[in-house]
Amino acid sequence: MISLKTRLVVLTGVLSALAFALYFFEFPLAFIFPPFLKIDFSDVPAIIGGLAAGPVVGVAVQLIKNILHFLLISKEPMASGEIANFFAGVGYMLPVIFISSRSSMASDKGIFKIMPYVAGTLIGTVAINIVNYFITLPLYGMTNATEKMNFVITAGIPFNLVKWTIVSVTTVVLCIKLKGEIRKIVLKKA
Repeated sequence: MISLKTRLVVLTGVLSALAFALYFFEFPLAFIFPPFLKIDFSDVPAIIGGLAAGPVVGVAVQLIKNILHFLLISKEPMASGEIANFFAGVGYMLPVIFISSRSSMASDKGIFKIMPYVAGTLIGTVAINIVNYFITLPLYGMTNATEKMNFVITAGIPFNLVKWTIVSVTTVVLCIKLKGEIRKIVLKKA
């Protein structure tokens, strides 16, 4: 008999590997935003894992994905990209998981089904722009307060609203099928 703890560790490992692989497929919206701001779908496995097995699994997937990226791939100063990606992903993911887990929300239809994703988009955007202002931008050498605020307002906020909208649509489409399957694997009696 395989214990629940073992299943959660395996699920976390598999989703972390998938998230890390998806991290390679990032693309800039350079015609609108600075080229170093890139969209990727590496947050989707963490969100699905968090919805299916709880927030600890989701946060663990985010953390492992970013540690692997830093150790094996990163070319950015002082892990600035990984720090930003971790806080952005967790800032978006936790509201989605907590609001979705409310039993009254689970049975709602229409606009209430997208509320977790709208909340995640707004909270994630605020969280990452606070991290950008105080941590990430200074690591890139941007220390002038006016310059940092200008970046946050003209690029950071619009980019993250676009990114999280795209990630939300992708997650909703995949979650319809995968969330139930992952729950079956996690809760399966062996």
